[in-house]
Amino acid sequence: MKKRFLTITILTVISLTSCGTLDTHSTYSDNPNLTSPSIDDTRITEHQIIPSPSKNENSISPIVETFKSVLFNEQTLSFTDKAPNYSKSTIHEYNGYIKDLKSIYDCEYHFTKFSIIDLDGDGIFEIVLYAEGADGYVILRYKDKKVLANYIPNRCFEQLKTTGIFMSSSGADSNSIGKLFFLGDTFFYTEKIQSYYDDYSISDMPISKKIWDRDFQDFTNLPEVKWFDFSDEAINSELIGILNSADNKSPSPHTINARQHYLDSLAYLIDLSSEDMGEDYKPYYTASNQEMNKIYNMCLKKLKDDKKESLMNSQSKWLEHLKSLLSNDKVPYYKCGNMLFRRTFYLVNLYYDYHFYD
Repeated sequence: MKKRFLTITILTVISLTSCGTLDTHSTYSDNPNLTSPSIDDTRITEHQIIPSPSKNENSISPIVETFKSVLFNEQTLSFTDKAPNYSKSTIHEYNGYIKDLKSIYDCEYHFTKFSIIDLDGDGIFEIVLYAEGADGYVILRYKDKKVLANYIPNRCFEQLKTTGIFMSSSGADSNSIGKLFFLGDTFFYTEKIQSYYDDYSISDMPISKKIWDRDFQDFTNLPEVKWFDFSDEAINSELIGILNSADNKSPSPHTINARQHYLDSLAYLIDLSSEDMGEDYKPYYTASNQEMNKIYNMCLKKLKDDKKESLMNSQSKWLEHLKSLLSNDKVPYYKCGNMLFRRTFYLVNLYYDYHFYD
């Protein structure tokens, strides 16, 4: 379990939108190894927008209706506690009503409170349920007219902020701050800043303790999400009101999101990261490296002039740091595989001009 906590912490599958807020004064100015080039707006060609039908102000969207049906045990959900670097022997998957949801150890998920927040910036809010007794959270998300659910332990999902950023910890000497993104039926955690004993990094590149302390304080000062008691009354008022209002402003339910489709195509990497693949994790490292090179070359073809040059420079410095880690026998392939996966995610966002994780 300790290994899993540590792995999820150093994983880069819950990075800061407000990380933009978090490191406005340090991320790129203090660390020349990082760049944040933008891409000319090509979202119209990357996303097919389907006009949404007009609806009455008092109507409830299909998304809200689906969430409500699941929470009131009128519709089933699909649950998995699979996460990066998991062990197949400890994975529990379930399809059924939320009232009957239990952990692999037959522990009931007794929900006491919930919050509503868009964790990945796609315009569709997720519902975060606190599971008392199960020592963690269950995240409900809408996909393809269904509700998918994922479990994440307490220590890997602390101090959730309104921007979707949170802290993950595997001990007093290992903490990170980042965001989740979803792929397939699970998630990956992309950390923005990390401390591991006396080593500090931002987007996997070394930084000083001074920068870490400053950015961590910025994170601490951000407002946390609002929590509601898990009750029928709250579901019928706060939940429906917030979700319906948010959904009315977003085209996402009627958008074919090419970026999410691309992320879903990377879901096989989560299985390769399983502990059951062997101690060296070489297949995971190799596949992640191939995926990173693929999207990197796509970015090079899309970027122009100084933006292209900026990416090439940052990529060169990032690869130099990766090679230095690989030369250390004590650095396992799964850590470098995670780094490659995170870099792939960064490049996917760059390619699709997606700034929620900046």
